[in-house]
Amino acid sequence: MELIGDHQMKKLLLSLFGLAALSLQALGTDQIAESVSELTTMAPIDSPTAVPVTDMYHYTEADEVELQAALNDFTQIQGEYRSLCSQFSVISFKALESDSDGCRVEMDGGVDSYIVGFKALSDRYYSDVAVKKNGDYTYTTVNKSSRTVPSYTVCSSEELEALSKKRIQSAQAQFKYSKLLRNRSTKIANERALNANIESAENGEAYGLQRMAERYRKGDGVEKNLKKAADLLQKAEVAGQSEENSILVANEMKEERAARKTFQLALKSADEGDYVAAADVARYYRDGKGTDKDLDKALAYFEKSLVLKNTAGYSAIPYSLKDEIDEVKKQLKSSDNASP
Repeated sequence: MELIGDHQMKKLLLSLFGLAALSLQALGTDQIAESVSELTTMAPIDSPTAVPVTDMYHYTEADEVELQAALNDFTQIQGEYRSLCSQFSVISFKALESDSDGCRVEMDGGVDSYIVGFKALSDRYYSDVAVKKNGDYTYTTVNKSSRTVPSYTVCSSEELEALSKKRIQSAQAQFKYSKLLRNRSTKIANERALNANIESAENGEAYGLQRMAERYRKGDGVEKNLKKAADLLQKAEVAGQSEENSILVANEMKEERAARKTFQLALKSADEGDYVAAADVARYYRDGKGTDKDLDKALAYFEKSLVLKNTAGYSAIPYSLKDEIDEVKKQLKSSDNASP
């Protein structure tokens, strides 16, 4: 029997069993278990407040039936492929001696085996040979004792072709199932996003109104309707302005609360003799920040800051409030002149 004589057959063996190993790893039972778990644990879809028109935004019962059928086909074909692969192996060996039935060989690691129907020259090395387990083989040694070793047969081209076809079928089944699984996730995500936009628009929120206007303009998940799109866009603009004003007011109130708290802390420190805090209090009174505007108190605390600095023994430290004091006096004078 000739052993896979041409170069292309050897390439087939290498690629076939290399891919078989990778495929067995990629198509493992863990992945099937994870996929089944995902199908059974994914949260149910809430009923939409508006019926989507486009199929890509609605996952139907028919979609689920198709997905389950693809999963069953994939599981069955993968099992058949794994079972078929388990019958074959790729070995390398050194030919020892041939007889009328085949050839005794020494496999990698020094283990003797027998390949039925295979004739080879002794001391010749063969690598990457596809074989199928055949059972055991018993032969008589030179000292007339019997020895039993594993027995193999070389795979035929028909067997390799059948294995290759089953591998392709398994890959195709996996691709179909994966595609449907991705389609399920996409449809559910699209439908949930659509329902969220609808709910937001119904609540009068600017983002939801604007998003639904875009959807009606493009026919994105709903029936295309330019009039609705225009109406929703106008509502979105009004709502957006209202929301923007609300945010500005909220931010101003937040800043004012923070300023009042800081003013109270500075006032306490100033009353305890902190000249830096006294200057800060003066600025709060001058600017009307954190407290009511009071230029008289501002001038008083600026001057107090200078006194506290000098009495505390910091007179050697350069410190000038002259410009700020002059500015407050200028504003007071201007205010007095304006009074009737």
